[in-house]
Amino acid sequence: MAAWVVHCGKRGQKGALEKFQVDSVAAIWWETGDLSQIQDKEELQRTYRDANNRIPGSWASITSIYLFVREIVVGDLIVTPSTTSEEVLIGRCQGDYEYWPHWEDYEAEHARRMNWLKKIPRSELSEALVKSINMPPTVYNISEHTKEISDLLGEVDGTSTTRQVDEIPMVRKPVSYSPWSESNITTLAQELLWQPHYLQEIIEDLQEKRQVIFYGPPGTGKTYVAREIANQCKLNGGDFEIVQFHPSYSYEDFVQGFRPKLMNGQPGFDLVDGPLRRIADKAKKNREATFILIIDELNRGNVAKVFGELYFLLEYRDEEVRLQYGGDGEGFSLPSNLWFICTMNTADRSIALMDAALRRRFYFARFFPNKPPIAGLLRRWLERENQDTLAADLVDAANKKLERDMGVGPSYIMRAGQTLDEDRVRRIWRRAVIPYIEEQFFGDEDKLAEFAFDRLKRQLNGSELNGGASIGETDTAQADDDTATTC
Repeated sequence: MAAWVVHCGKRGQKGALEKFQVDSVAAIWWETGDLSQIQDKEELQRTYRDANNRIPGSWASITSIYLFVREIVVGDLIVTPSTTSEEVLIGRCQGDYEYWPHWEDYEAEHARRMNWLKKIPRSELSEALVKSINMPPTVYNISEHTKEISDLLGEVDGTSTTRQVDEIPMVRKPVSYSPWSESNITTLAQELLWQPHYLQEIIEDLQEKRQVIFYGPPGTGKTYVAREIANQCKLNGGDFEIVQFHPSYSYEDFVQGFRPKLMNGQPGFDLVDGPLRRIADKAKKNREATFILIIDELNRGNVAKVFGELYFLLEYRDEEVRLQYGGDGEGFSLPSNLWFICTMNTADRSIALMDAALRRRFYFARFFPNKPPIAGLLRRWLERENQDTLAADLVDAANKKLERDMGVGPSYIMRAGQTLDEDRVRRIWRRAVIPYIEEQFFGDEDKLAEFAFDRLKRQLNGSELNGGASIGETDTAQADDDTATTC
């Protein structure tokens, strides 16, 4: 028996939970016809392309559909979060895949019969399960939480309007699929609006070195890309964890350490595994899949202190060392199928200050607004979203005046679902971009005035004056107004 998250309907569709509960069905949306004869993901991609005269925007969406059609079996547990409340719906799959064209108006043509058993608030779920059901894919495996979900269903009393189904033992076929085939990388790169060879290089670096640092200014998509790569691995049998370093983060937080605990009513200490130990243990149990530990803001912590003896293990995978709190127990090793993706903000601290011993154990991938693959990303995104490209012009103009490590990243502007007209862009510029730039030129009002919205726009239009006022007077006043609203 497996457990799955299924976001019913088109992701974000209001009222989906209630609709599918009433009709005893789990159903998802995708722009194709009947998929009952689909045998693999490549065929699914071709089917989408033939139906829509374009390739899918995300390989994750292909994987989600494939899991729903082929991998979920009768008897599996399904958890569906509500989009309008803090409740989740839990039930068991009762039927094979069905195509329901008459549900096109609901944007949910691909269906599974369900026996919904319980609706509960998220507050009754463990923190780990809540984190799992908040992942972005439409469908994904959360079998590591099967016991907790089963325990929750065990609380259903005999007066419930739903009935529990008998456990149906099923033999699940293994997923013999590589997440990093050429077609998969191409599809993910298209979703990221990258040229595929840049993503290919990062994957090859990870396969060879197993640890990579993404470095660059804020807003360049470092964490987003790391999560997309990690999600691809999770959808294919692996898993990932995310931690964020900070000045007080320690070895005990990261690897293993003692924590206070009541034992038989008496205060004591318990040895607790950190995220590194947890993800490493998972990776050792499933050597066929890839597991990833994402370390956000690596350079904000005391890296040498946090990593400790792991410096050795980063270079010598599968060799054992004795951990600081290992006592007389067995040694610990890092499996070769565990990758590290770290992010580093160059506006916060230069990579030149990193420990040389750590630097040589990592490959580095740069994320700079004026260098590929980030250069032009905002403009490509705006064009894909049919938005005005003024914001891209402004960001490019500002970055020509800034140091490479301090550039304005495209993520400041990339707001999905919003109309980025001039008024909206002006507001983002005032609330987000100007405060970031102000940190670099604090106290230098003349320099800060060069980045005022209207001044940059006039430069783009080739205009020298604004309503008769001098450029310096107008822009200084605007810069003052911009930054004052953020205090």
